Amino acid sequence: MELVTGRYRAEIKHDGRPYQIDLPALEFYRCPDCPDSVVLPDEADIAIGIELRRVAKLLTPEQIKGIRSRFKLSQKRLAELLDIAESTVCRWETGAQIQQRTLDKMLRAYAKLPSLRAFLEGQEDEADTPNGSLWPADNARVTINLFMPQAPFAPLAGY
Repeated sequence: MELVTGRYRAEIKHDGRPYQIDLPALEFYRCPDCPDSVVLPDEADIAIGIELRRVAKLLTPEQIKGIRSRFKLSQKRLAELLDIAESTVCRWETGAQIQQRTLDKMLRAYAKLPSLRAFLEGQEDEADTPNGSLWPADNARVTINLFMPQAPFAPLAGY
């Protein structure tokens, strides 16, 4: 295999969606006898990850770390707030893993919405719910009324 610099185009699926990656000058290894076969060195893999984040409009590792730092959160605390593993936050910040779109949106919302921060930190206003909970009290009776026609269903005339 020989190290070459060339255009790298690929469709990469992330979080169930395809993204077109086009890097005009990427260093990678290519077999002289089979030009469609390439091996990506670590630097190329990093460049592809950066481009995927750009095309998918996802936060960069630096932006994720910046959000965490801005709110003085440890990786462990951010992981607790998002209900994910601390190692996942670490991989996002090192670029070893690309976050899912839903968690990317959650990070952006956390940075912009004080009410979301309060909710995730357990300081939400409990006055919003009747008993301070999203669920009925343990001893509450829940009644579900279903619409049940009194007469058998009659088809429309002409059908």
